[in-house]
Amino acid sequence: MIKIFIYDDNEARRESLIALIDLTEDMEHVGNAKDCSNVIGDMEATQPDVVLMDIEMPNVDGIEGVRIIKSRYSHIKVV
Repeated sequence: MIKIFIYDDNEARRESLIALIDLTEDMEHVGNAKDCSNVIGDMEATQPDVVLMDIEMPNVDGIEGVRIIKSRYSHIKVV
């Protein structure tokens, strides 16, 4: 089972991605957020295999989120 976390400030897109993941065998939606303000806590709590990352988000954007994830959790793939 591939565990997926989603960062996107567009709620409709987040919901669409969640629905798609939920309909896909061998994939599991483990969490989502509108920005990367709590990225370390999110990664610790959900331990995803893959993060789907939006770039332009309020507060802490996707570029900073990727930097934080890769510096602490190099095994997590980010798309």
